[in-house]
Amino acid sequence: MASDEFLKSNTGKIAVVIIVWKVMGHDILGIVGGTVAWIVLATIILWSFKFFHMTKRVKQEDKTYKYERRFEFKSNDARVGSAWAHSLSLLAITVICMHIIFG
Repeated sequence: MASDEFLKSNTGKIAVVIIVWKVMGHDILGIVGGTVAWIVLATIILWSFKFFHMTKRVKQEDKTYKYERRFEFKSNDARVGSAWAHSLSLLAITVICMHIIFG
């Protein structure tokens, strides 16, 4: 009964938070930090892939649409290399963040 009343008080709540932080603080930081890092870095990589490899829709005067490339590569090998670089960097970021979160 006394412990239940202590947990309802402000001091009891602060004590529980301090105990939980002491026991699980490193794990909580890993989960939150790894997740935020993955979201930010994956978003940047996917935006970069979209810019370099996807087309944009442009409305023409006759109310039809055509699709234009946002970026022109000098060769097809450069395009393929860029696609591989984006894919491998996303894979690497995912593996690293999974190690941070679950490791």
